Amino acid sequence: MLKTIFALSLTLALMAPAAQAQSLLDKAVTHAGGEARLKAVHQLHWTGTATVFAKDKIEIGTSTTVHPFKDARSDTWLVSDGPAKTRSLIVEGDHGWTEMGGDRKPLPPAQARHEAAQYSLYSLMLLSPLRDPQAMFTIDAIKGEIAVTHPAAPPTVLVFAKDGSLKSARNMVPTPDGKGPPIHQVIRFEGDIVSRGVHWPRHITISQNGKPYYELKLEQFEVH
Repeated sequence: MLKTIFALSLTLALMAPAAQAQSLLDKAVTHAGGEARLKAVHQLHWTGTATVFAKDKIEIGTSTTVHPFKDARSDTWLVSDGPAKTRSLIVEGDHGWTEMGGDRKPLPPAQARHEAAQYSLYSLMLLSPLRDPQAMFTIDAIKGEIAVTHPAAPPTVLVFAKDGSLKSARNMVPTPDGKGPPIHQVIRFEGDIVSRGVHWPRHITISQNGKPYYELKLEQFEVH
């Protein structure tokens, strides 16, 4: 009898972490809008303003469209100039271009890979790619972390709050010039904006190697 009780207790102890892990993912998906809604999304679009932390702070307006793990286009302009002087960045797979005034120029291969890695984050944030057969992930339910490996993105750790909302992420991306070690990124998410039942962070900040890099504030958000 004692052996049976011990065996049952051990089985329950082993099952608990797995159950907690699955519960974390389920809670995150539910908070983001539910699996059916997330799987149905084939396009993300937002507009807003951003700060780029270069030698001086650069304030820009932005209109961005992402087709998860397919392509992305970001139209940006200096706030001081307005949309009349828009510069576009287009990413398709590992290829990329800039476009301004109808003149399109290809990105150097290293920069294209860098941009593709950056935009892949928005696809992972949708959470439905975690269910893809080619994706692998491990879950630390205690820390609220899901470490994701996907062939179309750099290894990324997604961190969730207790209510299942996306709190932060971290990853490493290749340098734009292809030189030196990968860049360590920490991404933080705040606020909430909703389109067709899909929740998305309203405020996204990115630091690179411990320094501020990019801060985005969404004004509009749409899914299709």
